[in-house]
Amino acid sequence: MEQSVRILILEDNLLDVQLMQRELQKARLSFLTVRVETLEEFTQQLELFLPDLILADYHLPTMTGEEALVVARQHDADLPFIFVTGTIGEELAIETLKKGATDYVMKENLKRLGPAVTRALHESNERKAHLRTELAYKDTMNRYREIVENASDIIFTMDYKGYFLHVNQAGLKSCEYSIGEMWKTKYLDLILPEHRDHVKRHYMRQFLSKEPVSYVEYPIQTKSGKVLWYAQHAVPVFDGETTVGFHVICRDITERKRKDESIELRLFALRGLPTAIVAIDVKGDIIFLNECAEALVLWKDEEVHGKNLVEIVASKKDQGRVSELLQKTEPIQFEAKRKDGSIVTVSVEHSALLDANGIQKGYIGVWKAV
Repeated sequence: MEQSVRILILEDNLLDVQLMQRELQKARLSFLTVRVETLEEFTQQLELFLPDLILADYHLPTMTGEEALVVARQHDADLPFIFVTGTIGEELAIETLKKGATDYVMKENLKRLGPAVTRALHESNERKAHLRTELAYKDTMNRYREIVENASDIIFTMDYKGYFLHVNQAGLKSCEYSIGEMWKTKYLDLILPEHRDHVKRHYMRQFLSKEPVSYVEYPIQTKSGKVLWYAQHAVPVFDGETTVGFHVICRDITERKRKDESIELRLFALRGLPTAIVAIDVKGDIIFLNECAEALVLWKDEEVHGKNLVEIVASKKDQGRVSELLQKTEPIQFEAKRKDGSIVTVSVEHSALLDANGIQKGYIGVWKAV
């Protein structure tokens, strides 16, 4: 059911009020009215009746419509206020508009009242809707800023030249610079020199291709000289079709890098041992072959690094069985296919490959030709 419009009428002539109501009915408006004659009644009904619109005569026995306009604007600066009068000239009527009235209708031309009220209500509703949208947007942005500022991840925005526009608290704490210092800094300036070209090319590819999100890892140097590794996702900011900057979320992966490097160093130490050593990750992809393992399978470490071991050393019919065997930590034996196509029977003693936290990263095995 349509809600009735509440109209407060400031008018001492009852017949004029009835004529106004008739015109409002002709405009097919659903409305409720309260009539007042004095400033005291007017002020009181603003609080009690809570009108959606005011119709006011300009001259009344105890007050003027201009006084009512001042009170109405103090109560609600956006409340539609229409003068309905026959006692002011065109110049004074225009002056009332400058002072905040929404419209004016001459009593000898009351047929304008319905359209004037309809238009005033429509404009008021549009302003209220716009205000609600604006307030909702501001609330959303405030919540977003609060989330960004209190996030544990490093979040920043930079322009297309690489200058920082905003850095959250986690970012400032991590790199040890103030926001003022960051505004004067280019993003690439924080990255270690030997990694800058790689990161620059990475961003240039995303800039030109308009790729929606990208991932890259790189080391930075903090203000105190510490080196930290960041893993970041970057999303381009567009102005129409043009990339004007990037929103970036980073995570400090320094500890993970340290653990990965520790594993790599331990594997490297095995390189010259007189025993064949093969390491694979939990998916079965090759991490490492030492020199003896290379001589056994006739593959170089760099040729097979990252490739699936089972696909390299097992025939298609035996891949399922060999894959199952290689996931066990007990001694196993199978026929391995070498790079030249020859077959060698190998026995393998496997153990789990763990990082510094005891998390399994794969398997490391001692291989022997049988």
